[in-house]
Amino acid sequence: MKYKVGDKVKIRKDLKVGDIYGGCRFASGMQKLVGKIACIEVVSKGNECYRIDSNHFLWTDEMFEGKVKDNINISTDGNQVIAINEGTG
Repeated sequence: MKYKVGDKVKIRKDLKVGDIYGGCRFASGMQKLVGKIACIEVVSKGNECYRIDSNHFLWTDEMFEGKVKDNINISTDGNQVIAINEGTG
C-alpha cells in the first residue's frame, strides 16, 4: 500500500464506472470525486483499500494519480499575513 492515514491524494480523471481497479469496482457514486484531491482516512491492509473524505466507498492505489504535496503560498497585505495552501501533484 502506497499511502497512509492523513495523506492527500489526487483521484484519477480517467476512471470508468464498472471497471475494476486493484480488485475494487469503480461505482457511479464515486464519480463526483474524479479529478479531486482527497484525504486518506482509513487504510485497510487486509483488503488493500482505503476510505477517503468520510466516503463509504473503497478506493485502491490504482484509482489515485499520486500523493499531493502541500504548496503553501505566503504573502503580506499591509498588516496581515496571508497563507494559501495550493496542493500540487
